[in-house]
This record gives sequence, structure tokens and C-alpha cells, in this order.
Amino acid sequence: MSPDGKGPEVEEQGAFTGQGPVLQWTVLSVIALLLLFLAYAAVTFAIRTLPDIVASVQARHKAEPVSGAPVRREQVETLTEALQPPAAPARLRSGYIGNADYPVEARRHGEEGVVRIRFVIGTDGRVGDCRIAVSSGSDALDAASCRLIAERFAYDPARDSEGKPVREIRHQTIRWEIDDAE
Repeated sequence: MSPDGKGPEVEEQGAFTGQGPVLQWTVLSVIALLLLFLAYAAVTFAIRTLPDIVASVQARHKAEPVSGAPVRREQVETLTEALQPPAAPARLRSGYIGNADYPVEARRHGEEGVVRIRFVIGTDGRVGDCRIAVSSGSDALDAASCRLIAERFAYDPARDSEGKPVREIRHQTIRWEIDDAE
């Protein structure tokens, strides 16, 4: 019976029962320190392995350097840019690809497809480092896509949080379909 005689006596249970607040705060402090140490270890590990991760991703996408080769600083910076988008993305000023741009050779062979392009917009707004991310299956369509984007597209460059121009990595999908009306 409980001390007041109105119900069953209930024993307090738990890890901190009767131990006082000092022990509770000590245990919580130790747990917090362990969590901080684990977070520090994870960040340190990630920073040290970033070049290996970059090399692995590039090897999978048939980009240089191949697995085992040293990673250049600009490659790590490119990955960092991809992971941290700019505060203000680049804005297209001019550039268009239309049916009149269809490669003659591809049209003659009835080639159609969808190509995904990866390119870098420089701090001057010009397109560079254009690569095929996903091929259309037609060399002519793939080559025309990169060539036209590099020649025609102009951007107001991306900006960081301080308003300074920064490089930006972009992807563009182009669907090449032969228009029967032409």
C-alpha cells in the first residue's frame, strides 16, 4: 500500500533514481562530449577522403584522372561548387537551340534522341568545359549540343553571398526530334 493508503505502492525505477541532479548532468555531459567527438571524427574523415571520392566519381564517368591518379585542386573545387550552389544562380542572357540547328548528317540518317549536357558557366558568363553527361546515342547530336551551347549561350554569372561572380555547374537536356513538317 502507498504511504497515503489509497493504492498500491509504486517503486521508482530508472537509471538516475535517487542519484541526484549532479550525476544526471555528469552523464548527460559525457554523452554530449561523445557526440561532439563523433561529429568531429566524421567531418575529419570526410575532408581527408574527399580527393578519393572525386577520383572515384570521375573514374565512373570516364573523366580524368583515372582511378589511382592524383586529384588536382581544381577538381576538388569543382566538386565543392557542385555540392554548394551559389547564392544567386547564373541567368541566361542569350542563346537558343532550335529545329534549324538540327545536324544535317543526323537528319539524313533519321537520328533522334535526348542528350544531357554538363557545362560550367565561368565568372565572365561564358560557357566552358562542356561534356556529355548522358548521350543521345548519336555522335552528331551530342557534338552539336555541346558546340551550340558553348557558341551561343551567354549568362550573367552566378554570384556568391558577397555578390562576387563565381563559377556554376549546369546541366541542360536537349531533345532532338525530326519535325516532319520541315
